[in-house]
Amino acid sequence: MGGLWLVHEDGPVRSTHHRTTTAPRPAVTGLERDLVTECCQRAEDMGANLEVCGQRNLKGSGTTMGAPDATLFASGWSVPIEFKREGRIASEDGKLRLDQQARIYDRLQQGVQTAVIYRVDEFGELVNWCRRNARRQPTMPFAPHPE
Repeated sequence: MGGLWLVHEDGPVRSTHHRTTTAPRPAVTGLERDLVTECCQRAEDMGANLEVCGQRNLKGSGTTMGAPDATLFASGWSVPIEFKREGRIASEDGKLRLDQQARIYDRLQQGVQTAVIYRVDEFGELVNWCRRNARRQPTMPFAPHPE
C-alpha cells in the first residue's frame, strides 16, 4: 500500500505524502466532505461497511481530539481512517494536526494501524487489501450484555 499506512514504530511517518501542521483544523472543506461521500458510496459498492464518526467540528462536545474520521469494517478488519484532501487553500488542507498524529501513534502502540486516505482509489485499494488479507475473528471471551 505504499504511502497509505502510517506504520513507523517511533511515531507517524512524516513525508511529503503525510504532511503535518500545528495550526487548528479548519472546518471540513467541501472537497474533503466530497471525498467522504465518495468513499461511503465505494464501500457500499464493494460490500464493505464504512462508519463515519468524525468529520464534524466537535470541539467542546466531549469527543476525543484526534479521533479518526471513520472506521472501515471489511473482511474481518477494523481500520481507523483519517480523510484528507487538498483543496484550494494548500496551507492547511491535507495535513495531519498534532492531536491526530498523537492518536495515530497511540493506536499504533496498541497494534492498530490508521489509514490516511487522500483519494477514492486509495480507499478502494484499502478495501481490496482487507479482502486479500481476510481474517477470521476469534470469538470474544465474553457474551454481549442481554437487553
